[in-house]
Amino acid sequence: MESCRDANANDISCDESINGRVDIGDPVKDSGELDVDLLHAFDSYVEDIRDGLIISRMVNDSIIRGMVNAVEQEAADKIAQKE
Repeated sequence: MESCRDANANDISCDESINGRVDIGDPVKDSGELDVDLLHAFDSYVEDIRDGLIISRMVNDSIIRGMVNAVEQEAADKIAQKE
């Protein structure tokens, strides 16, 4: 008897495949496992985005702080020159 594989990579006889009597497993269970895997992947993706946004905010805050300090220093220098 010739061996074939179904969609879940299970060995089945080719006669079963042709006649439509293939057991594809428990679709509810398979779907539930897929949902859990998808949720874990999405959660990981969101955490990565959150971490990137935190770093971006820290860099942005540092740049703005540097710009404000530079403007304050320039203003202090101009005031000192006028006196």
